[in-house]
Parts: sequence; structure tokens; C-alpha cells
Amino acid sequence: MAVDFFKKHAWEPNEVDWHFLIIFDRQPQIEGLAKAYQPLLLHPGLHPAIPAQWLHLTLLRVGSVDVISEVEMNTVCQKIQQNVADLVIPELALGSPWVWSGSVCLRATPEASLKALFETIVTATTEVLGDKASKTEPFTPHVTLAYPKDTNDEAGIEKQLKQGSVEPMTFQPTELCLVKQRQTPPYYQWEVKRRIPLS
Repeated sequence: MAVDFFKKHAWEPNEVDWHFLIIFDRQPQIEGLAKAYQPLLLHPGLHPAIPAQWLHLTLLRVGSVDVISEVEMNTVCQKIQQNVADLVIPELALGSPWVWSGSVCLRATPEASLKALFETIVTATTEVLGDKASKTEPFTPHVTLAYPKDTNDEAGIEKQLKQGSVEPMTFQPTELCLVKQRQTPPYYQWEVKRRIPLS
């Protein structure tokens, strides 16, 4: 049984956290992808589909803006910018939808370059923030299309996804974004504070 995502991962009231994301505000084709999946996400076990402008690929949730200052995060960004110069991020594909803990997600492939970017971010945050750095979990590159409500019908959601056929979307990540992110159920919103170019 899937537990409502926003109960399971509830933030404190008015909490704002630092995150590193790949976002799609300069990738207009994401709107077509979101529209194609929308009818497949109309299920009572799911929150409404995430609007295209708030779809994202999370690299790392760093921590609260009340604990970690913008000055510290600027130092983290400087370290990341120095270290990503040698990373080659190829064109990526979003496809192969699957139900993960109740959420409907798209895999981001190939994974190797994204995992290398993740490790670069983790190293920089650990070096700068020390004990304030977030405890990392295994990284699975993905984009979430819709979060779950309390439901015991994950099989029904999977069956509904198979009723449509959506071609994978390709995109070229050109920047890593440092954002101030808020939990605004049924999705997240953010303010971009810094953009780090990716080669």
C-alpha cells in the first residue's frame, strides 16, 4: 500500500530548503510530454499531475535555509563549478514510466553521467558544510509525474499507464540549478538562486 507522499514526507510549516535540481524552464518539449501523460495519471490513488513548469530532476536536497546560509551555498556552488568542467553530460532520455512507492516516475538515462554529477555535488557540500551536509541516499535519476495518495491500487495505476504509449523525450541538460524549494502539495515550487553551466 502506498502512503500519501505529503504525509510520509511532510515538511515543517513554511519550511524552505536548498536543493540542486535540473529543471526544464528552457526545455519547451517537456510541455508536450506532460500533456501526453496527463490522461494516464487520472487515477483516484494519485494526486493531480505535476504541472510542466514544476517538473524537475532532483540531484540533492541539501537542507534548510534556516540552518545553511546563502554564503555557504555560494561557496558550495563555486566548488561544483570548478569540478563540473571535466564532466560531459550527454543528451538524456526521459522514458520507461514506473510506479515507485506509489509515485509515477520516468527514468532518466543514461544514468552514469548523472551519478557522476551527483557525486560531485555531494563532495562539495560535504567539504563546505561538514556536519550540516545532508545524509545522502542511493541516487536513482528520475522525474516524478504525480505523487501518490493513500492507496492500495498501485497495480491499477501500473495497468492504466500501460493503456497509453508515450515516446521518450530527449533533452540536453545545460545547467544545474541551486533553488530555494517549498512543499506546495500536490507538488513543489522553487525560486532559482544560481545556475551552474554544464558542458
